[in-house]
Amino acid sequence: MSLQKMPMLETTAMSAKKLGLNPPKTDIDRFVYAISHDLNEPLRMVSSFIKLAQNNAGKESGGEYLNMALQNADQLKRMINALVDLSRVTRTNQEKIALKPKALLSEVNSMYRSELQAREIVFSFDCDDEVVVVEEQLITVFKELIQNVLDHSGKEVSSYHISSKQLGDKVEFVCIAQNDCLKTITLNQIFDVFSSGKKSHHHIGMGLTLARACVEHNGGEMWATEGEHLEIRFTLPKA
Repeated sequence: MSLQKMPMLETTAMSAKKLGLNPPKTDIDRFVYAISHDLNEPLRMVSSFIKLAQNNAGKESGGEYLNMALQNADQLKRMINALVDLSRVTRTNQEKIALKPKALLSEVNSMYRSELQAREIVFSFDCDDEVVVVEEQLITVFKELIQNVLDHSGKEVSSYHISSKQLGDKVEFVCIAQNDCLKTITLNQIFDVFSSGKKSHHHIGMGLTLARACVEHNGGEMWATEGEHLEIRFTLPKA
């Protein structure tokens, strides 16, 4: 059996459609669906590749099948970690405090400075509006947003900017990356827990679903819009 003929991991929407079901709509629905289906898929692939490796022991293809098994095992680990992180969001016992996001963005910028510089991405932010939030969860939001850009930047990104403005009793954040690569991903995939079986896209669903869960736990909303560039927007309570 050739590597090219092995099936790709499916999205939750794709597999639900095959069964004549509506795709899961809420994060809890996706959580349950992931346990019942998505986590089993890479496990099945690992088993298949190990069997193929056994049947091709001593051949060059045997090593290739083992490598594919390891890749699927890594995918399974990422999925499990994503579910664990998602389940922890609403179980935190940390208190919400008033803080200025600018200080946290400076901290996160320091964490990713070397990676951003290596990709020649200029990261800037203008967020002076104070919000009420669980500090650790807002750090998670910013980390996932930046990691998402790094994972899918290709050669197109030259800058990434996060700004904020007051809207009534909320503060709205606007995150814009000059990245045509991300525009190839549909808006429906942006917040799917496991949006794609493709390795290059795995972080879009996992990371941004976690970020949105953090935002919603703190009384805000997160969504994506398409303009000249794909924008991620979210709100948090104003201090």
